[in-house]
Amino acid sequence: MKLTLFYGLIFSSLAASTNTQAQVRTHNNALSPAESKDGYQLLWNGRDFSGWKTYRDTLSILDPKRFNMNLRITHADGSEASDTNGSDPDFNMIEISGGGPSLFTRDTSFRDFDIKMEWQSVAGKRVTSGLNIHYLESMGEFYGASSPQAMFVNKAAVNYWSGELMTAGCNFEMVPLLKSVKNPDGSPNWVKPDGQWNEFRIISHGSHTAHFGNGMRLLEYQMFSAKWNVAYSLSKFIPYPGYKDLHPGSFLLVSHGDAGIKFRNIRIKRLTRDPWAADSPYLNNVSLAKGDTALIDALPTSVDLFPVTTSLPPPGSEPVAKILIEAGGASVSVPHPEEYSFRLNDVQGVELPCEQIGASGRLRAFLLASPRVAILSLWRKGAKIQERILTTP
Repeated sequence: MKLTLFYGLIFSSLAASTNTQAQVRTHNNALSPAESKDGYQLLWNGRDFSGWKTYRDTLSILDPKRFNMNLRITHADGSEASDTNGSDPDFNMIEISGGGPSLFTRDTSFRDFDIKMEWQSVAGKRVTSGLNIHYLESMGEFYGASSPQAMFVNKAAVNYWSGELMTAGCNFEMVPLLKSVKNPDGSPNWVKPDGQWNEFRIISHGSHTAHFGNGMRLLEYQMFSAKWNVAYSLSKFIPYPGYKDLHPGSFLLVSHGDAGIKFRNIRIKRLTRDPWAADSPYLNNVSLAKGDTALIDALPTSVDLFPVTTSLPPPGSEPVAKILIEAGGASVSVPHPEEYSFRLNDVQGVELPCEQIGASGRLRAFLLASPRVAILSLWRKGAKIQERILTTP
């Protein structure tokens, strides 16, 4: 079995060497210590709809936790959040529970950014939703008039699920998923089952944009490139010249009229550095050798973009273990292998068989399953300290 390892800066070398746990999220709808230090901000506070609105404010907020009937804040137990059960943002989420308007940020100044969030589809519900970037209310209620959309879809939306330009993670009507994150029938292989949270991020700077889902690069495009211009000429957006403009705007959570999608942990960093610049640490060296400027293939939301430089660990502290890929599996050199363990999961979170042998300062993992894409993680004393995305051709 031939394995390929994507070195996706799963942890930046300095940040990881000082505190690998800084990236671990312990509370929902709150920034991690690393995110606070690295310049991220919350777009949703987890408590109410402050900072959000509907088109032209035609819908008033019925109470701090509900717009109309389709946009509401719900509690982890499935009930509608209230003053008694919704005061702790750790347990709250935004839910689109029926037909009605979309929800977007009052702040319209977002242009170059890294936005990270989680979405979940409700079992038994048909879900077609999405996240629009650079939305301008002044160009009309139709969000496609001014802004590209990343799609959020589940299997129940049959006509969308296998649609090349409609499925989960694609750039609606414009850019399909990469082959590596699609099944043979065109459906996405990166989406988790209903009821589980999907991590999602969009990185956008200048004319470049990339989508990542559950740590994997889903697609990438550059506005005004020959490929993008052809897609635009064949799209439904021709009547809307604002779609083809580079401009700042809002983030918009799309309501297509379906019930059953939830959002949480929406946070953003405004970028002052270009991830596609020649000196960027996020460029894919393999693609660069072919004359492309694609970003790296693995970038989980636990990894901050352009983190603040941290100091080196104190002398004598234990170095961070590095996972090495070898024939049939992986290994790691650590002082006390009995304290470590490997876990192998597919992209939907299902644990896969993995034999482990630890001896002479080395822990080896033998992979007994070979999915096309899998996530190998290294754990110590119950805490995940590193992970890598593996592929088999």
